[in-house]
Amino acid sequence: MNKKIITIIYILIFFLIAFYNLNIIGLNYDGIWQYSFSYSFIKGGLPYKDFNTIVPPFSLFIMSIPLIIKNSYASYVLFHSLLLTISLFFSYKMFKEKTFILLILLFIFPVGLLPNYNSIIFMIFILILYFENTNYKYKDYIIGLLITLSILSKQSIGIFFLLPTIIYKHKDINCLKKRIIGFTIPNIIFLIYLIKNKILYNFIDLCFLGLSEFKDNFNGSIFLILLFIIMLIISIFLLLKDKDNISYLYCICLYSMAIPLFNITHLVFPIFAFLIIILDKIKIKRTNYVTFICIFIYIFITSIYFVSLYGKINYLPKEFNHFEYININNNLNTERIKVIKYLKNKKYIMYDLDAAFYRISLNKKTNFLDIPLHGNFGKNNNKKIIELIEKSNAQYILVNKKYNKNFQLDKVGIKYIKDNYQKIDEVSNYYIYKK
Repeated sequence: MNKKIITIIYILIFFLIAFYNLNIIGLNYDGIWQYSFSYSFIKGGLPYKDFNTIVPPFSLFIMSIPLIIKNSYASYVLFHSLLLTISLFFSYKMFKEKTFILLILLFIFPVGLLPNYNSIIFMIFILILYFENTNYKYKDYIIGLLITLSILSKQSIGIFFLLPTIIYKHKDINCLKKRIIGFTIPNIIFLIYLIKNKILYNFIDLCFLGLSEFKDNFNGSIFLILLFIIMLIISIFLLLKDKDNISYLYCICLYSMAIPLFNITHLVFPIFAFLIIILDKIKIKRTNYVTFICIFIYIFITSIYFVSLYGKINYLPKEFNHFEYININNNLNTERIKVIKYLKNKKYIMYDLDAAFYRISLNKKTNFLDIPLHGNFGKNNNKKIIELIEKSNAQYILVNKKYNKNFQLDKVGIKYIKDNYQKIDEVSNYYIYKK
């Protein structure tokens, strides 16, 4: 296909991804939490010490780049949209027009377009596939580097990307040497960073020792679990029939992203990888027709979403810093203004999923208690939450009146607050306790 047409298509894809994130998905918990990590890092915070991310920090590091220029959620989203578009371009270089078919999945399930570590892992996955299928002179150094970056984005997913090298390349000593060099250098740099900043144990605690605390966080769908099992069985069967295809094993490794939550947010990229395997077995004729049909589908799906949003797009008022041009998907600005006016110039704990949003809106650094999710505090999760509440110099504690409605919110802290502090007032949908 003509290069100018491909360029125009990818410019369209970039704007569609950005539009989805800014308006269709809009303000959402996962996006806010991931942005809060990069936001706090840019403001001088240290991961694992000043804020409680539970994955290695590559994604928050790379997503901090646009915040140097403009620290806002919109710039965060636009930069992510650019990175995702670039990775999809590399996908096109491998799979040609089949990429446009695959992309339909992300527009049907736009949670796959969210700026988070899953999408960063997906981008790295695409790049690994690309370099595995080229004869580039330095490709093994790059693949070793990319595998490390995947581990430094999400340890429980990236570690699986070592398997194809171990299984397929273990007899190629020259290849292994190059990949080990590419793998080792960034790990040494990261280790030095942890030791120099005295956060090595904090990192181990939050990213490894505390993983067992997630055993109560399962909220998956039986249907999605069955879909996952079917995908896995079919993929292994096809791999056994085509044993030399290393790309299939990488696709299967990406399925680890779905574990242990098994929800659509964590399954959309594994489905994408599964479709790569399936489409590899299908020959497509009249590729130009396929491309334009796919573009029509993108625009059609986007139009449906846009029509459903007509008259419902709401942007935050000037009282909220860093969240300009983001659709909030509801009309609760009046209530939010009441809350932010109450919080202004106060020392407080907001034990709620919106805590990071309000802290950033007030242009303040976030802390551990701003993302009070069960499992986000390392080993001895419950004990640490209580200690953090006790040691805080906050004067007031805000608790959402409907705190029971979210399974992710840690309830130990709620119980401790209700049992030990006096409720003195309320603002909007929050009870206020005096500390």
